[in-house]
Amino acid sequence: MSAPRAASVAPDPAGHAGPDPAARVARAGTARDAPVRDAPVTELRLLNHGHPSPLLLGADGSVRALEPPAAALPLGLTGLGGPAARPLVVPLPPGAVLLMYTDGVSESRDADGRFYDPAERLRTYPGRDPEALLTWLLDDVQRHGGTGDDDVAVLAVRAAAAGPPRAPGAE
Repeated sequence: MSAPRAASVAPDPAGHAGPDPAARVARAGTARDAPVRDAPVTELRLLNHGHPSPLLLGADGSVRALEPPAAALPLGLTGLGGPAARPLVVPLPPGAVLLMYTDGVSESRDADGRFYDPAERLRTYPGRDPEALLTWLLDDVQRHGGTGDDDVAVLAVRAAAAGPPRAPGAE
């Protein structure tokens, strides 16, 4: 597995800083502009079609799996029937970190064949900086036993703290 690459946030080509430059969307190691809301996000609406449940890491050190209300078939297989995916709606407290990962993380096995449990392992990790968290997580998976030939994708996003109200149309 190659070392994780942190995406750098590039300034808006038009020179507009926007309400929160750190809220831009990073994809494949590059940053692209995305619409940014004026108000902080206070809740998540998640649909899960087969990947491991995301984890919500509270600023207080808690770690909670965000389990979907019902199992749904993976994307591309929903035409086979089964229940429709329903969104899970959860509050997003300021300072919390949402961690999403693929099964390359959770299916890592140690020498005794035990699977890697990210929720359990992250309960011992004190930080909430997304970049440091991802580096620690990927290093911890390697210490546990690595990923073999499985691919790994991880994403961590920290919820912003509520700021002062903005004037309508202010950038």
